[in-house]
Amino acid sequence: MIARMLIKENLSIFSPTTMRLMDLWDREYSHELLVELPDPLNNTPVHFKSFVNAQKERIDKIKKLLCENWSANCLKIIEEGRTNSDLDKEQVPVFYEGIAVLMSKQLRTLITDSIDKFVNFFRKFKLDE
Repeated sequence: MIARMLIKENLSIFSPTTMRLMDLWDREYSHELLVELPDPLNNTPVHFKSFVNAQKERIDKIKKLLCENWSANCLKIIEEGRTNSDLDKEQVPVFYEGIAVLMSKQLRTLITDSIDKFVNFFRKFKLDE
């Protein structure tokens, strides 16, 4: 019973902020990938160096987007959530831990989706044995 009460209290303290962070990610960043792959309908060969450079440029572009835009937007949402809530001293760490878990999951999803896309791209070239 005590555990249930603690969960209820701790989940509700960051719910509005969590929802806003999830909405931001879904609207602005969930479609992004760390890879820039050639169009599958275009059969024109791509030189290896060009392919590698395209990947580096894409990673730099997404890194900049996340470091400058996403983090700033998240910070604004988090600060608003913190100032608009009535958190006591014990709830503040839980608030930030929940936010950190969510943001980590979002970044991890970006990475795993990118890896999956990259691996699937190369699977097209697998030779049958």
